[in-house]
Amino acid sequence: LRLVETDDTGATTTNVTGVSNAVSNMRWSPDGTMLALISREQKIEDGPFYNILYTVALDGTPRARHEVASSDLLSDLTWSPSQNLMAYRVSRGTSSWLELMDLEGNQGFLRPIILTPTSDVGNVDDFRVFMSTASAYTGSNVIYYLLFSGTTPSINMLDVTGALQ
Repeated sequence: LRLVETDDTGATTTNVTGVSNAVSNMRWSPDGTMLALISREQKIEDGPFYNILYTVALDGTPRARHEVASSDLLSDLTWSPSQNLMAYRVSRGTSSWLELMDLEGNQGFLRPIILTPTSDVGNVDDFRVFMSTASAYTGSNVIYYLLFSGTTPSINMLDVTGALQ
C-alpha cells in the first residue's frame, strides 16, 4: 500500500508498512491527514484471518484501532467531523449493526459501543451494488444510517450524544 501526494511539481510516494495488501473500505479523514482502512490479515501462517481497522498517518505509519475475528466483517467506515470517532458496520453471519469507536480515548469508552439494532445483512448486501450503505455523520453528533425491515430499506437518524456521556 502506498500513499501518493501530488502537486503541480510532481508526486511523492510513501510506503505503508505493517498492513497487509488485502485492504478495503479506505476513507480519508475530514481534514485529509489520516486514512482509515480495513485490512484482512493472518497472524500465523495457515491460521484464521482477522479484520483490522487501521488509521494511517500521512507519513505512512499505521495504527491498529480495532480487530475482529474472521467470522466478523467490518465495512462502511465513517469519520466524525472532529475525527475522534469512527462509525462502521459489523456483519456476523446473517446479521449486521453499526458500532462507534472512540479513536482518541477522549469519550471515556475503551471498547466500541453498539449503536443500532441488528438487521439482516443480506438486505444490506443487496443494496451495495446500487448505492453506498455507509452511514453519514453530521457535525452535531447525528448519524444517518440504513436500516432494513425485510427487504425495505429506510434512512434512520441517531443522535449519539447520549452514547458519548
